[in-house]
Amino acid sequence: MGLISIIKKLDAEKLGLHIVTDLELKQIQNYFLELLTDLNEFCDKEKIEWFFGGGSLLGAARHKGFIPWDDDVDIHMTRENFNKFQSKFDSSKILTEKYSLKIPGDKGFIYHFPRIYIKGTSMIPIQSTGKLEELALDIFIMENTYDNKILRFFHGIQCNALLFIDSVVRMDACKAFMIRFAKESRELDKAVKSRACFAKFFKFYSIERWMEISDKCFSKVKNNNSKLVVCTSGSLHYFGELYDREKMCRIMELPFEGKMMKVPAGYEYVLSKRYGQDYMLPPPAEKIEKHVYVSLDLD
Repeated sequence: MGLISIIKKLDAEKLGLHIVTDLELKQIQNYFLELLTDLNEFCDKEKIEWFFGGGSLLGAARHKGFIPWDDDVDIHMTRENFNKFQSKFDSSKILTEKYSLKIPGDKGFIYHFPRIYIKGTSMIPIQSTGKLEELALDIFIMENTYDNKILRFFHGIQCNALLFIDSVVRMDACKAFMIRFAKESRELDKAVKSRACFAKFFKFYSIERWMEISDKCFSKVKNNNSKLVVCTSGSLHYFGELYDREKMCRIMELPFEGKMMKVPAGYEYVLSKRYGQDYMLPPPAEKIEKHVYVSLDLD
């Protein structure tokens, strides 16, 4: 069973965890909508392309907005567009006053994909080092990949190996904090300790260095006209995240919370590949889970 699934099974009340209320969920979504509006305006001005991915894309297609119970946002940029976004970010007074951008390799940053943090918010997820964090929008970069199948295969193996290293060194960094919540879950205790134990083989680099190495490997293919693109940091990993460039990276707009937001022109192809042919059917009510944090402060 995956770590996220194990965490969702925890007895939140017994462990004294914070269960997100409906009002808080709406506040979170409002924060993200403001961020998306600012991001969209900035990117249009700078001619930078971005588009929804993951659950945010599903929400746009199925709900014309956020999935009602969703508490995060995922977007995509190609590497070329992200590099431009990163270089322009600090020049935007609107963005820098309200948000901060973190990339793999930054001090204290334990992720292998960039994130935009919303200043003024505060929370501590269970899967963390225990330090205060801010609400964050995840940027999953769509990378070029080799047209040659053999080269693509070896690049995929290399990327997946680095994803494994990233996961175990991150787990090692989070272990001391997460193990507190394992007293009520043998599954969580076993999952945390078994993953963290591999980290001893990779101690010769810091966690930030491993994230930086991964990011450089993900972006090594420079052909901006490759037939396929790949979301190397996606949950389905390299070989499950290969997409036709024309369908993924050509952009159109869909209504989203009363605004028009960017999505892949082939969003139906993307969602079918990601979630199956019945992606427009919401899950039954009993499978909709509440979101849980160690702490949450939206003021």
